[in-house]
Amino acid sequence: MSERNALVTSLGFLTEEQMIEITQVKKETLEHWRKHGKGPIPTLFGRAFFYAFDDVKDYMHSLRRTRSRESILRSI
Repeated sequence: MSERNALVTSLGFLTEEQMIEITQVKKETLEHWRKHGKGPIPTLFGRAFFYAFDDVKDYMHSLRRTRSRESILRSI
């Protein structure tokens, strides 16, 4: 892990590169999410976007809850 990534992680954030690795989406997808208010809320610091770990976790949990509700409705 680079020194920059270690510092960002110690502050409770993920870099854009880490988000790409975790979510397995393209950089263009993250850009689309930012432009359209989807996905975890990004923080712009300088010229780089960072994502708070708690926001990423909350977003992932919201996807699970949404999919669970959709599954229940389909089974009725």
